[in-house]
Amino acid sequence: MANFGTDASVIDPYDKKGHKNHYIKWLRDQVLLKLTGQSGGSVNILDFGCGSGNISKLLAARGHQVIGIDISLKLLNLAAAAGRSGNPGFACYDGSNLPILPDSIDIVTTYVVLGHITDNDVLQVMMSELYRSLKPGGFILAIEQTRKSSKLTDNGYKRQRRLTEYQALFSNAGFASLDSFSIRSGHMPLLYMVQLGLLPESVFPLLAKIEQHYCMLSKQLGDYIDTVFLFGKSGASGTEQ
Repeated sequence: MANFGTDASVIDPYDKKGHKNHYIKWLRDQVLLKLTGQSGGSVNILDFGCGSGNISKLLAARGHQVIGIDISLKLLNLAAAAGRSGNPGFACYDGSNLPILPDSIDIVTTYVVLGHITDNDVLQVMMSELYRSLKPGGFILAIEQTRKSSKLTDNGYKRQRRLTEYQALFSNAGFASLDSFSIRSGHMPLLYMVQLGLLPESVFPLLAKIEQHYCMLSKQLGDYIDTVFLFGKSGASGTEQ
């Protein structure tokens, strides 16, 4: 995936012009900045499955202490080659054991990574590792593709799970549910206009509002949607949308 570049490698590798990826990245980043910003001041953030480092750099530039980890050395090299805005740290790990001390992280962020752990038992173990790394009162902010029925996609490389399936996995790892909401439909018609470069960034806030309403229809049609999950370690308080 690293061969596709910093954005396409972690969003849509087939978006040749980059307009669609630019919009999805903008939408994702608005959510990340809003929810991590509610912590107040600088905090320790683990960017789990950081890929090409976009999220790590975004949050480090806001003054947070960020460590991004990934199993792909090529993606991590891409992250380092693109510069270190805010100076986040990057580390390669084995995909099983997090090289993070217990109770040392305030926030874990992860973007469409958990779906690539297709086996629920393996994912359950990893969620327990993430729980272990969080401080009491910390939380995980995960954005994942969900759909009405669990489905393997990308030739078995990715699993789009049900929302309730993710909620059960997080709960079994010890997390308490703080919030969940939809931000993007997989195939909103206006997205194709974005992909062609016909809609400028100035209309992105309006598109984001339309997306949230269209997500309800997508659920009924069985299409996938991007869902934001907030789960806390004991001691965390609820977070408003």
